[in-house]
Amino acid sequence: MNVQALQDYLTVRGISVSGYKKAELIARAFSPAEMDLPIIMSCDEQTKVLKNDYAKKLDEFGLPDPKLISEDQKIDNLTTWPPVTLGQIFQYILNKREFDTEYIGKYKDQKAYSYFDSGFVGEILTNKTGPFIILLCNVRASMSINEEKDLWVATQPDGKVLTAWCSCMAGTSGCCNHIIATLYKVEYANSQGFCSPACTSIPCGWNKSTKTIIEPKKIADIVVRKKLRSKQATRSNREEVRMAELNKFDPREKLQQNMTNERLTLLLNGIQKSNPTAVLFKSIEGMSIDSVTCHNLTVINIANEVSIGCQDKDEKMTTLLKKLCFSEKECAAVERCTRNQSNSKEWIEHRKGRLTASKHHEYYTKINTIMKTRTPVKPKTTPLVSSLLCQDKKLDKVAAVQWGKCREEEALKEFYALEATKHIDFKLEKSGLYLDKNRAYIGASPDGILYCKCHGKAVIEIKCPFSIKDSKIADGYGKCDFLTLEDDSIVLKTSHKYYTQINSQIALSNSTCGYFVVWTSQDILVQNIEFNKNHWEAVSTNLEIFFKSYVAERILRLNSIEFCGSCEKVLFEENEIAENELDLRSICCDQCNCWYHLKCQGLDDVVDGEWLCLLCLTNISVN
Repeated sequence: MNVQALQDYLTVRGISVSGYKKAELIARAFSPAEMDLPIIMSCDEQTKVLKNDYAKKLDEFGLPDPKLISEDQKIDNLTTWPPVTLGQIFQYILNKREFDTEYIGKYKDQKAYSYFDSGFVGEILTNKTGPFIILLCNVRASMSINEEKDLWVATQPDGKVLTAWCSCMAGTSGCCNHIIATLYKVEYANSQGFCSPACTSIPCGWNKSTKTIIEPKKIADIVVRKKLRSKQATRSNREEVRMAELNKFDPREKLQQNMTNERLTLLLNGIQKSNPTAVLFKSIEGMSIDSVTCHNLTVINIANEVSIGCQDKDEKMTTLLKKLCFSEKECAAVERCTRNQSNSKEWIEHRKGRLTASKHHEYYTKINTIMKTRTPVKPKTTPLVSSLLCQDKKLDKVAAVQWGKCREEEALKEFYALEATKHIDFKLEKSGLYLDKNRAYIGASPDGILYCKCHGKAVIEIKCPFSIKDSKIADGYGKCDFLTLEDDSIVLKTSHKYYTQINSQIALSNSTCGYFVVWTSQDILVQNIEFNKNHWEAVSTNLEIFFKSYVAERILRLNSIEFCGSCEKVLFEENEIAENELDLRSICCDQCNCWYHLKCQGLDDVVDGEWLCLLCLTNISVN
């Protein structure tokens, strides 16, 4: 490359070229080439991109350009404002930003709320354009005392925020502080009843900005105002109250402030793993640093260890059940290392061989059926046991399963936005696999764990039914076999497997209650589920019976599960097959020891004497 080409290459990437010779320009060109720096757009190019983004924003909702609304079409009347709620504001924020529960939980401490609270939001005018209500406003900039930002917000008549735009640098995102501050003002007006046609007590000039032109002042003339953070504070004792509040301040998260022996041990284990010779351990006397390896706590690994170390069948069964009694530290380690759930290899491995909550209802009802059976043919348990040990990846390609996985985070955001303002210190955390410490073969993985001061710990379980994915729940609930109508309310059937699932999650996570969430693209339903202790005791008893009777011997390899060599479907035990179920009968090849359905080998009945499968016969004839 010549000097001009080198200069052009560097200039369009924002790197200075003045005063450098060719050899120096070549050296400077290595960094952007290695870092793959993009070409910086010119002002004209940036303007073009912004215009295209703005056009796409309008086209997405079929919205006419609000900036073209004339002054005589703008209405100054609070009764025309949409009924925006805090939940709808939070939902809009969470859809535009990363899922930040801290932002929502402390929204009054954020800059957007301070804009509204400080009177920076100017007069809000409205315009009814087709099915949209357009809010038009200007908000005073925080870093420029006399500059105002123009903005518009498009909502539905029910208050749902669709999209927005602001003239500030972050305004193209539709979620800048000026836009959110405007929405807070609309929500406040609705909460105070100012938007009601019957309201006669609207403060004079309330819709106008409370801030006039701001002039610079000397520091000595500035009056500093501080909000009293406590309701007990008065003018006479506010400094005393303020100091008391400061002494209570703890920068750690709520859950980290209470240090338990379990949490301390986990911390020390982590330090020891990173630096076994850390000087910290010299100051700790009499403390056992027992590093927990989650890999060794899988049911399959424990069963393999027992199979190798024990000879007698009864000894193997007894030892397995004994080893599947975990300490609280071990249960906590498993839960923590599986929090990424389906995106985590650990979660998949720890579920193998364990009776997890999504299938608890099936195990529970299967044992009930077995106990009622008086015929020689036993209810079929082999498929259930097979699903415990072999993950069915084919389900990932099912449209209904894909829909649920793809929409779960969106549903979680909408749920959080809806519920956050109803609780004190509402917080959402990821959930891993919770285990019953006395029966560590029983587990549950909620979709999330919630904490609040008013209700304590709770689980959340989300369902996104594909059958009504684009419908209102009130219109389509009849298509969902798990929903019913009771006292004019749509609720979860207590006889359905989803009820057993969330009740098990509450029990195993030691929560006080659960939130059952049904989400569609048009609606959301939230039901609080109280813990049913009697139901859990009945279910957990049957789970124990099912594991000891049908699962333990399979994972100890005392009785293997066979699959058809042709269709690859699981084969049933002889005592599970009725006389008229000939299609389910199977036969074993005497040469390769593979099992096959009779029908897959073209047989009508079991062959007496030696029998070879079609594959072995073909190999013999070729040889």
